[in-house]
Amino acid sequence: MKTNSENGQAATQWRQSDTIIVVVQLILPVVAILVVQFYPSSTNWNSDVKLSIIALGLIAPIIIQQVANSVAQNTNVTAAARIENRLEELDEKISHVNPMLERAFLSANDKIVRFALRRAGEVNTLIKYAIDNQRSGNLKPREYYEELDYLAHLIIRDRTIKKEDFTGEIWAMTSFAPDEWINDDGYEGLWIDTLQSMVDTGIRTKRICIVPSDLIDLIGSESFSVPKDMPQFPGFIKLLQDYYGTGNKKEAAQHYIIRDTTNTDLTRTAGFFAIRLSNGEMHILTGETIDKYGSITAEALFDENKIRQFSDLCHKFMTEKYAIENVIKDVAKPNGFGDYLLANGVNLV
Repeated sequence: MKTNSENGQAATQWRQSDTIIVVVQLILPVVAILVVQFYPSSTNWNSDVKLSIIALGLIAPIIIQQVANSVAQNTNVTAAARIENRLEELDEKISHVNPMLERAFLSANDKIVRFALRRAGEVNTLIKYAIDNQRSGNLKPREYYEELDYLAHLIIRDRTIKKEDFTGEIWAMTSFAPDEWINDDGYEGLWIDTLQSMVDTGIRTKRICIVPSDLIDLIGSESFSVPKDMPQFPGFIKLLQDYYGTGNKKEAAQHYIIRDTTNTDLTRTAGFFAIRLSNGEMHILTGETIDKYGSITAEALFDENKIRQFSDLCHKFMTEKYAIENVIKDVAKPNGFGDYLLANGVNLV
């Protein structure tokens, strides 16, 4: 199904082609008359030849118009079929909702009816926002983790169906913000287990790590020492241990490291989780933030143009130049951070 922007673009292109057809229809008869009148060898043409040329100039616009009408008719038929299919899908989905509303009204319980109406109004508002803005808006924490589980289900199903032809990937970003490493034994703990299990099954995971500049400077210091006033440092080391720990290295995981000042668009994103299926289709949860209760939330992105821009931006930094092992090897000084990692069971080789 085309997005609103694509539909608008198609409409604009058709209006331009309409203009071209009208111009051609007006020009051809004039050209035919001018050819007959001014062509150098016209004196050798008899009247039948001249009439034939003029007739061709008059008939050609009619033929062009018939072709244009046929194209327009085929386009309308295709569009009508597409709309009909979408309406059938919508009717099927709504049919699962209507019985619940019907039961609410037939219960003769005013409290249930008021509750159902309030919830229906809330859903309609959310759907209207998604249609108007091509994004979901901030999801509630429960909704956020439900979306994460849904994306996990999609890519696991893709892997099961495609088997050897599976080329899907998980994309994510870690900002290493001080409040990102909140201990959460609920939703977040379960999701981390799900994510690591997908990596363990061989689903390739690419993660962009946005680190503060002072962390990079620390790695490259001549005399490395564990910082006492850098909340991001323990989380950074834990990530390296989880994915690059000796005897526990996850070959399917690849991390890329950039400074928080390298790209402001990524820095503002704060965090994201995305999947790219084998057919190239992408699903994104972006703008991860911590709410006032310490829970993570984000929003789903629906705009295909925005999704392509996001994909292009990620590809810009998912290169060997920014691979975490290469950055650390290039920056770290001898007898410093590298030795600290080895002492903590991390081998980036």
